[in-house]
Amino acid sequence: MNQLPKIKINRNSRRFRHRLIDRYRMGLYEPFQIWQLYGINRSLLHKWNCQYHRYRFLTYPPMPKKQTDQARIAELERKLKEAETAYEDEKLARQMFEKMIRIAEEQFQIPIRKKPGAKQLRKDDETTRS
Repeated sequence: MNQLPKIKINRNSRRFRHRLIDRYRMGLYEPFQIWQLYGINRSLLHKWNCQYHRYRFLTYPPMPKKQTDQARIAELERKLKEAETAYEDEKLARQMFEKMIRIAEEQFQIPIRKKPGAKQLRKDDETTRS
């Protein structure tokens, strides 16, 4: 998909230069790739880039650099480890709160937890209270 088709080109056409420079600016191609495909050396590419600087068609966000498989795996492993530690921290905090609630209920004889099946207000009850 990133390959420009190698076809017979008119290097003097303005449209070709604009398209090539736009793709170069987007980061889709390195100067070496352009040289391989079209035989346009780095100095000519730089000259065209300076020449068409004010004629830029669109502004593109910089393309993210492709990560190697090893770097991607290392990044995913790091994220997994962070998620596991966060999960363990949450698990400990939940256990601490459960124990704190249980101790408070035992010491002060106050029911803190919500009782299952608590009655909810019906519409009839709401109208009679108003």
